Amino acid sequence: MSKTFTAETLEQFISAVREIFSHHKANKTFFFRGTSSQRHTLTPGILRKDYPESDMTHNFRSRSTVTHHEFAHGDLDSWLFLMQHHGLPTRLLDWTESPLIALHFALHDAVANENAVVYVLNPTALNELVLGQKFFPDRSDYNYRYRFIKAFYKNPKDLPWQIDLDLSKVSNRKLPLAIRPVITHSRMVSQQAAFTIHGDDKRDLQTIFEEVGVAQHNSIIEIPASARAEMRFDLIKCGISRAVAFPDLSGIAADIVSKTAVELRP
Repeated sequence: MSKTFTAETLEQFISAVREIFSHHKANKTFFFRGTSSQRHTLTPGILRKDYPESDMTHNFRSRSTVTHHEFAHGDLDSWLFLMQHHGLPTRLLDWTESPLIALHFALHDAVANENAVVYVLNPTALNELVLGQKFFPDRSDYNYRYRFIKAFYKNPKDLPWQIDLDLSKVSNRKLPLAIRPVITHSRMVSQQAAFTIHGDDKRDLQTIFEEVGVAQHNSIIEIPASARAEMRFDLIKCGISRAVAFPDLSGIAADIVSKTAVELRP
């Protein structure tokens, strides 16, 4: 079962993160995901409704090839990262390697009278279960490729000739993988983006983790509703604002508004 911390101040949040790292000294990397409500499950967008996944991904790719001609037709991971970035529901779930960026997302769009949550994932513990090794796979790995191919083709046996996949080398088709992305947008750099990508098991990650025995490697940091506003102001004072997560004009505008609100506080 995942260990749960409660943080009512920014200092307590940082202390919880420090304890998580200290408890897993052999692990140098964690993924963090901030959500505005405990009701939000760890479920990728494509699995929240009965979407026709392959129809949607093929439609997006065919309609955007003119503006993103730099992506080869078979670069399925680059296409899926791009789709996720622009809001198409995919089997990718967003994480970050920055606990403070995750906290920003948890606090920015907080739901009234509900606790915010930052989920903490030990990615190499998950990948060790799936791959038998503690590493981040890339497109040369068949388990990695299988999950991206499934986003475009219902039956990987019916692939076009230019996409090579040896199904006998896919060791575990059901479980999600923790991955570092192909960078398709500058925002992915500023947000220190990381992802999990679902396999054939369509349940939410927390349920999967509990069943397969990796939940004990993960943690949850809860931020009480009563503490959200003060912690958000403190986070802004420390320079973690909308413009850091979104380094564009919209982020700058939101940054000015939030910092003005801090300055106008009595």
